[in-house]
Amino acid sequence: MKTFKDNEGMEWRVSINTTTVKRVRDLLQVDLMSFVTDKDLIANLVNNPILLVDIIYVLCKTQADERKITDEKFGEAMAGDAIALATEAMLDELVNFSPNAAKRKALQTAFARMKELDSIATAKVQKALDDPNFLANIERQMSGD
Repeated sequence: MKTFKDNEGMEWRVSINTTTVKRVRDLLQVDLMSFVTDKDLIANLVNNPILLVDIIYVLCKTQADERKITDEKFGEAMAGDAIALATEAMLDELVNFSPNAAKRKALQTAFARMKELDSIATAKVQKALDDPNFLANIERQMSGD
């Protein structure tokens, strides 16, 4: 079971099991198990933080109910790093939920590679932004020189 903290400092446990997968499907019409066959699901979740936070809320719903925290209140405490940490916890739990050991290993490798690629891409963007000639290069390209 993975955990993350929201922006209010509250710790949440993310657990994916047959009950939580069914709850997400029933409440949000999202089949978490299709992430193995639907290459667009993970991309859609990454590009739709509102749906992503809704899914994480449903995964943590039992805790939220115990704490009397509504989905709206939960969402208010989710932004930036909290969403990133919750996403990582959810993806790790999805991988661990897979009943096939070989598939679990392949998914772990795929997610590790995704993290590496994201780090590389982020470093390259930061390097370009830090270049003292960055603005001059853009202005030159915009003027057609």
